[in-house]
Amino acid sequence: KVIMMAQERPEAPAADIKPAVTVDEAKCGHHCDHSHGEAFLDDYTPVWEPGEGHAKQIYDLLVRVAGEIAAENPNINLDQLKEDIATILKEAGNDGAVEGAEFLKGMVGGGKAAETLADIAANKKYELSATFTGKLEERTALLVDSFAGDTKAAVATVLANMAEQGATKGEIERALATVMPRGRAAVIARNEVHNAINGGRYELDQDMAAQYGLKIELVWDAHIDSRTCDVCAAMDGQVVAIGEAFPDQIETEDGKIVAYEQNEWNGYGKDPNAHVNCRCTFSERVSIAK
Repeated sequence: KVIMMAQERPEAPAADIKPAVTVDEAKCGHHCDHSHGEAFLDDYTPVWEPGEGHAKQIYDLLVRVAGEIAAENPNINLDQLKEDIATILKEAGNDGAVEGAEFLKGMVGGGKAAETLADIAANKKYELSATFTGKLEERTALLVDSFAGDTKAAVATVLANMAEQGATKGEIERALATVMPRGRAAVIARNEVHNAINGGRYELDQDMAAQYGLKIELVWDAHIDSRTCDVCAAMDGQVVAIGEAFPDQIETEDGKIVAYEQNEWNGYGKDPNAHVNCRCTFSERVSIAK
């Protein structure tokens, strides 16, 4: 039996789904601590953990623009929203690189590599490449356009239905609340921050390997608890050389084959990110190339 996990962009709510959908009824198959149905619950509020400041900032920006769309604000500036979110993600990417430098600095011995890593860790600053930041901007633009476009469509459907019914202002406001994509906003925020942190650290590793002849291997680190999915649990501890993709399927201890989709959203398997809201990260093993 093969269990397949799909890496996909979160979909927007359909306007005809009623708010009677409950969180328990709408649980998705990703084991990712969210419900797609949460996007339809007007009282849904994510619980933010310590260290999720970047994700909360992005969530607040997305929810704000969704509210502006519902209010039919003619002056919505999506370009500014994209820029603001991309800036936050670049900060998250920098944080990932700095975290990587802290981890690596004690593993490389002395010399220039150690000095460079110590400097990055001390100053909490790493110069991300234009290629990396450009990809963040591209991903952000795609997600914002999709989020805004789908929200506009959902709002338009509600307004049309309410007009046919001769609804009151209060009824319209309550109906609009049911299609505010709060759940989707939280998924995007968490997913993209996680991607940026992993990506920044990965770029640092590539840089150190290229500059200083370090042989770096990456170890898949799953977040093991009651919510860990079969794929992530099985991938935990898998090791690849930097630049190589992790395996896309693996046999578990009980003989079950589990698999996940490798695509552009997880670097075609180079990023240990098996599904939406995946919490997996990686650590490094280092040796000096002879």
